[in-house]
Amino acid sequence: MTKWIGLVAILSLAGCAEQTATWQKAGASPADMTAALNSCTATATQQYPVDLEQVQVSAGYNQAAGITPSSGTQTCASGGAYVQPQTRMEDQNKKPRDQAVATCMTQQGWTAGGS
Repeated sequence: MTKWIGLVAILSLAGCAEQTATWQKAGASPADMTAALNSCTATATQQYPVDLEQVQVSAGYNQAAGITPSSGTQTCASGGAYVQPQTRMEDQNKKPRDQAVATCMTQQGWTAGGS
């Protein structure tokens, strides 16, 4: 359980780091932006909590056996094994959570800008 809490915290901070430099508001300080972003992120995270799911990114396959010459005219097959599919963990709620943060920030008068 503690592992998941740590992962959620890291993902939340990573989301903040990505968005921190992209919000602007006339007359607002960086501290104002951080406070608004933290508030919007907390609300969005309640609506769309981290939902990690294992996703397959490549298929498994049978590796071809190699043919090696042996003594005389005989050849021997060697190797050949099943290679497991590649997977990774993906947060299924990342996009809707990011959209909720953006909507919240916009409603508070912030505009998305360059980094």
